[in-house]
Amino acid sequence: MRKLKFLWAGVLDWSKCILKSYPQTVNPKKLRNKKIMQFVFKTAIIFLLMPKRTYQPKKAKFLRTHGFRKRSRSKEGRKVLKRRIGKGRKVLIPKP
Repeated sequence: MRKLKFLWAGVLDWSKCILKSYPQTVNPKKLRNKKIMQFVFKTAIIFLLMPKRTYQPKKAKFLRTHGFRKRSRSKEGRKVLKRRIGKGRKVLIPKP
């Protein structure tokens, strides 16, 4: 029951946000049109149930892991650089 109350409160919050983004078409005080109400609540529920995307790329973290300075530190990393130079790669380290 608590989850349902929380979900319903979230739907109402999202519906307010959606209504604010469409002020020309919908007046929040006069929601008489059933189709508009259905649209608002469907989109609110979709936003609430949609998971966050798991991959949030970070350039600094990528370079700390795969960057030139990281490769230069270890023996194996220097081998990687040597192989790429030997193969004739213009770019030694891929960009994030």
